[in-house]
Amino acid sequence: MPTYLDYHPAGMATRPMVHFAQLHMAKDQFIRFDFGSAKENLAHYGTEMPPAHDLSKVSTKIAIYIGDADDTSTYADGEVLANALPNAIRLETVGLVGCTHLDFALAMDAREKIYDPIIELMLEIEAEK
Repeated sequence: MPTYLDYHPAGMATRPMVHFAQLHMAKDQFIRFDFGSAKENLAHYGTEMPPAHDLSKVSTKIAIYIGDADDTSTYADGEVLANALPNAIRLETVGLVGCTHLDFALAMDAREKIYDPIIELMLEIEAEK
């Protein structure tokens, strides 16, 4: 575990980290990356301020799972996202008590507590087609 944590977030560039901070500051808005100046935003988007993503255009069904001890996202964050997505079908914490963001990839019992329930839901959705 210490080795994983030494490299977390592995492979992440500075720009996504800056964008995450911008999204946090935007409070319940899903804005595109702010280049930091009206001139740069105008060059990229045609507007001086970064536009919001239009989540109403997302047409696929989406289930949102959040660890009950996630340090990067909260259930309230999930509710904001679920309310913005027209086809959000589920929002829940997973069955792993104390589940953090890294547990989705690293927990010893991730398969039975996280992956199997998600796969079951995917199969249910496929069967409905």
